[in-house]
Amino acid sequence: MATGPESELRWPLHKRLWVWLLRCGAFSKSLFLVAAGIFYQTFVQRDQVQIPIGGRTIYRDVPLNLADVGLAIAIMLVLVVIGGFISIRETRSVQKARDRKGAEILEAVLSKNAPRYYLYLRPFFLTRHMDLANPKHGNLPTLVSHYSERETTDLETMLERAVRKSGPLIALGQPGEVIGAGRLEVPEEEWKPPFEALARRAACIFVIPSHTTGTTWEVKWLRNNAHLAKCVFIMPPKIKTGEKIELRKRKLVRITVDMKILWEKAARVLAESDFHLPAYSEAGLLFTLNDAGAVRTRAEIGDAARLRTNMAKIGAIL
Repeated sequence: MATGPESELRWPLHKRLWVWLLRCGAFSKSLFLVAAGIFYQTFVQRDQVQIPIGGRTIYRDVPLNLADVGLAIAIMLVLVVIGGFISIRETRSVQKARDRKGAEILEAVLSKNAPRYYLYLRPFFLTRHMDLANPKHGNLPTLVSHYSERETTDLETMLERAVRKSGPLIALGQPGEVIGAGRLEVPEEEWKPPFEALARRAACIFVIPSHTTGTTWEVKWLRNNAHLAKCVFIMPPKIKTGEKIELRKRKLVRITVDMKILWEKAARVLAESDFHLPAYSEAGLLFTLNDAGAVRTRAEIGDAARLRTNMAKIGAIL
């Protein structure tokens, strides 16, 4: 089985073209663009009439025809709804491809024939709870990105975009649970051997520290097995909204996430194993640790455009 980023080069031309179109949002963005054109033609680009008064001519906008306005609005709404549906399908299709690639990488790792990849470690309870402002979202309703890009984007989504050019980002978890790293589903009682195999061969490991037993064990294992040097630790910034309502076990549950409190818990627990995390900052932080558990290098996270550059500043292997 072909694995890794290079395997796409072996795909038939039509398959590569299809995946490229999905990544670009070619199908949904064209509908949003047509909707924006209808909006402009109806409400912005107005015809004018000439009215002669005495020896001069004045110009006045032609009044809007309510029937035409109603039809334009209806067509716009239909296009936006269809475009939104297609946009969701495009994004999910790309994520499914990442999940499949993650499974291929795990198979290659276990057979000692691994491509270049990046491993993402985080406490599972933070999944879908790290929404940050999305710089790609257009504020004006006439912009395609106003519809094709959400107002917020998950930190994991930003991380995947930052490393995409160098290799796939993979993580243990439930496939399809979030748009970001390719997910590898493993039995809950058997996750340690796949983690160890993936950690040994990963080019770089991104870690969000936590007070949970699983994440604490992972961080200690990385130091005990001399993999701390290739780890980049992430302090999540203050999220845009700290409260969400989710359906869990057929009940609506209000979930509150306070990053500062969670970080302080993680710092206290890891301090017992001689890991010294920096104090929490609402802007977030990227940092590395030396073998003694002290901060070696650090840089701010920045927005999606600067994340890769800031990673390189602290020595991330990209």
